[in-house]
Amino acid sequence: MITIEQKDAVLKFVCERCRIEAMNPVRKAEAKNILGMDRESVGAILAQFDRMGLINDFWHDAHSFYFVVFIEAHDYYRHGGFKAQEELLTKNI
Repeated sequence: MITIEQKDAVLKFVCERCRIEAMNPVRKAEAKNILGMDRESVGAILAQFDRMGLINDFWHDAHSFYFVVFIEAHDYYRHGGFKAQEELLTKNI
């Protein structure tokens, strides 16, 4: 199962290492080494970010992920990311 901590780690990676409003190629091996997650999990999280509007034009080949980072990703990261969202949901239930 993919955790909110893993999603926040990918969000941090995207915000700190990628350019805004430009196509970012990220080697899968680099992402795996930095994040400590398998490539499939990283790809699934990036696909969710694309559906959420945090990134766009997500695709991948055998060696790299490609995507455009939107400023919304930085806003979401600055506001606490998935951990903050989970805490808000817990408090409202």
